[in-house]
Amino acid sequence: MLDGASARAEDGLKDRFAIDLLAQRIRDAEAGLAAAKQTLASLIVRQRAEQAGLDQIERRHADLESRTISALAAGNNGLAESGAAAVAELRMNAKSAAPPCRASAKRRYGCAFRWSGRIAASSTSTRA
Repeated sequence: MLDGASARAEDGLKDRFAIDLLAQRIRDAEAGLAAAKQTLASLIVRQRAEQAGLDQIERRHADLESRTISALAAGNNGLAESGAAAVAELRMNAKSAAPPCRASAKRRYGCAFRWSGRIAASSTSTRA
């Protein structure tokens, strides 16, 4: 009878520790899930910022090209030449600024790039 009671007590103890272990694993999994959600949110914010930067570069590129074409049509070759140089610099900086990241940028520019202050500074300093 003592052996039966001892076995039941041992089983109860094992069950209690198993439940505690499962509860700890659930807490660990919840913490991992919370960290993954935070990482995902951070990546989404970063992607949106990079998209906004890419959109800004695209607008600046289109603006520089239209100004260069207008200057060329108006016969202002000096301004057209500086505009073409600014467009070329913008493209060169954009291609060398970051590692490949997005297929849409790759389709548009032949390589993907990331927004950086260096691109903005170089394109505003040679504005056509």
